[in-house]
Amino acid sequence: MAKSKLFSNPENNRAFSWLTTPDSMQAAQLEHAMRNYEHPVYDPADVGQHLLKALSMPMAGYTGDASKVDSLPLAIAVISHSSAMGWDVVEEIGRT
Repeated sequence: MAKSKLFSNPENNRAFSWLTTPDSMQAAQLEHAMRNYEHPVYDPADVGQHLLKALSMPMAGYTGDASKVDSLPLAIAVISHSSAMGWDVVEEIGRT
């Protein structure tokens, strides 16, 4: 899978792959979260905190080590993935 090589941190690769697995519950939840983001511009630090929280919840089913995830690069990749998938509905203020 090409997206498994996005990061130098293997745990970020694992987390990104898990979060974006097509037709999975976590991908559906990620899509919902990105489509309904509360702020006018995605904040990678904020998105990263939410991702780490989601990865750390025992009921989520993530089997990796969330404590080894670097949240900022993961958040940036998730935001880019969201845009590529057409989930990016946040109006980017000031962009032309």
